[in-house]
Amino acid sequence: MKHKPALPLVNTPGSGNSGCRTPKSVMVRLNNQPITQGEIDHFVYVACKKHGASPVWVTLSNRKTRRRWGTAWPTQRRVTMYRHSVWVFLHEMAHMLVPKGTGHGPAFARRLDELIDMWASLNKEEIMEVKVGDKVKIREIHPRDAWYPNRDRLEGLTLTLDYVGREYQDTPGFIDCGGSSPIGGYYRFAFVRVEGI
Repeated sequence: MKHKPALPLVNTPGSGNSGCRTPKSVMVRLNNQPITQGEIDHFVYVACKKHGASPVWVTLSNRKTRRRWGTAWPTQRRVTMYRHSVWVFLHEMAHMLVPKGTGHGPAFARRLDELIDMWASLNKEEIMEVKVGDKVKIREIHPRDAWYPNRDRLEGLTLTLDYVGREYQDTPGFIDCGGSSPIGGYYRFAFVRVEGI
């Protein structure tokens, strides 16, 4: 299982966050917390769906920079991260989900606080223990599950599991599983959240 690489520790969240209600200690903690591409993909999908926004393409760059930890291009729907931390990701995502020209003003601060709360709620969920023979409902399909590009239509589908794989470290809460549906057909998912019925 792949482990998240450690980040060089910092004692600041950087600039542009003065209007946030989130305590500085939380910002610093999130800036020292590594993030994976799988976590990014999932959060982008959830946040953009919630706000009715176009998808955002986030790149984890290995380029070393002295001052800049991330860059957002809202019109291109693109973010590049040089420091691979939760804080940098949430900061740049806030730029993508406010009107153009907002800068680091009050609307940006409100959106960033909202994204911090959303991150906390998504990441405190524990994976439900399931086994072969359980009846489950599909709660969410991860964007990385390329087998199902129309995944929104399959959320809510019920399955009787005949295969349960593993939870991947870079997509916490999502498992690899498969089973048959009472409405017909067999489904196999690589990255899915389920709930018991």
